[in-house]
Amino acid sequence: MKLERLNEYLVSAVTILVGMGFALFAGNLIGQEQMGILSTILFFTTLGVVLLLMRLEVWVFIPMSWLLIGQTEVVPIPFSVRDITVMVVFGMYVILTALKQVRIKPAFGLLDTLALINVAYVVGAYVRNPVGLYAFNSDMVGGRPYFSVFIGVLAYLVLSRVVLTPQSANRAVGLTVLSAVVVAVLGVITRKFPETVPVIAHFYSGIDKGAYDALDVRITSASGRFISLLPLGQVGLLALCARFRPLTLLLPFYGWRFLGFLVVIGVTFASGFRSLIVYEAAIFLVASYFWTGMRDAVALIALGLIGLGILTAGQGRGFNLPENAQRALSFLPGKWDPLVKAQAESSTEWRVIMWREALMTDKYIQNKVWGDGFGFSRNKLMSMMSIQTVNQTDENSRETAATAGDFHSGPVSTIRFVGYVGGVLYYTLLGVMFTRAWRMIRRSFSTPYVLLGLFVGVPLLIEPFYFTFVFGGYQDGLATTIFGVGMMKVVERALAVHETERDQAGPADELRQPGLQPHAPARPATLAGTGGGWRQSSFRG
Repeated sequence: MKLERLNEYLVSAVTILVGMGFALFAGNLIGQEQMGILSTILFFTTLGVVLLLMRLEVWVFIPMSWLLIGQTEVVPIPFSVRDITVMVVFGMYVILTALKQVRIKPAFGLLDTLALINVAYVVGAYVRNPVGLYAFNSDMVGGRPYFSVFIGVLAYLVLSRVVLTPQSANRAVGLTVLSAVVVAVLGVITRKFPETVPVIAHFYSGIDKGAYDALDVRITSASGRFISLLPLGQVGLLALCARFRPLTLLLPFYGWRFLGFLVVIGVTFASGFRSLIVYEAAIFLVASYFWTGMRDAVALIALGLIGLGILTAGQGRGFNLPENAQRALSFLPGKWDPLVKAQAESSTEWRVIMWREALMTDKYIQNKVWGDGFGFSRNKLMSMMSIQTVNQTDENSRETAATAGDFHSGPVSTIRFVGYVGGVLYYTLLGVMFTRAWRMIRRSFSTPYVLLGLFVGVPLLIEPFYFTFVFGGYQDGLATTIFGVGMMKVVERALAVHETERDQAGPADELRQPGLQPHAPARPATLAGTGGGWRQSSFRG
């Protein structure tokens, strides 16, 4: 044995001893059938190794996990995968800050102030309407959205301290799309093979259980929607439009991007969500505007109208679309299946009745000025549980949704939880985010951060209108908005650093640096005209 290699021998010996000890310990747990403890240990051990390896780059798990709202029995705690991930990443950043690895001192401006005011108002709503836990016999229950806002704040605190690189920016987009793909694939598996539900639900509960549970079968057959496909339809098209000039997605000779577009469109029609079509149309138009101005936006509107015209004219005459696709398009005139059309119309009527009762009476909202806060009485919960034990009629499902504040409307849900005053604060925040997102996207072109800039900014431009006129819920929207503020700060800081380095380098030096190009106009027709996006990015979505 060579003394100069003593450290290597010691590390190897300790590793072997620890491995043997853990093997004996794991074998003992398996023999006692305590798989839950073993799974938890393995989960956190693996997670710890990953965190240590990634260090400051661990922030990318926050956007990746934001879509993962299901729970996992691998970790026996009542939190979603998103909640666990954000809390673990936050803990990691606290440790790194204590070790002086995180040196960023986040700037605090108007956007941060408005976000803090909205959070403080929600805290005030909790003080006025305290919510406890059903298990502790509390009179008021259902305060889960308060915890969601807390998770949004933790995500914001981490993201406010992120130092972005082009590689981590592209990685964040790719991992977010990957999580949506995983959710969609699991949903397809459980829909086609119901017997897999108990196995998959052990690892992730946010799956489509309609074909397995008798109650969910009635709900699914009534709605005709495939919820597991919704995230992929949203972020899939968003990533494609952020990476490529949107108009080129329609051209077959752009092989992989065209195939990706076909997958997203197939997912959209299979999901059965009419609102998803509206959302994707908005992504197409907004992204096209930033790529080339009004030229592509007008062309896409024309092509979209032609495509929808062909589908509606041919449906029931030359071909029959799947029922979910018919449901998604049933708001257009066409020869749709009568039952599918009736279900879609019933869904719209179902919402209108609920909105009217909420706004015109005191049945569901007692304090429309200040809001009732999250949660509801224990008696109402018992009533909702009893309703769920019988067949779901439109009246029963409407009663359950309205009691929980699930109005399928951004403005109505906002009034229910935080009233008109909280609504003004929230829309002010959305308005400021809109203007900042607009400037952020324009600044990001001709930089390595345009992919993430569009991926983050386009939804923030759409959200005020989509939340108001199409679909939204304050109970989920505020947490996501706070998360959006954090993501915007990530991109804006990176852009500020890039612009400073570019100005210091000077035009001649800048052109000699690899990966950089001369600063382009806000809507660079030259870049868009190539149809291949920017050349600095390594993402190949």
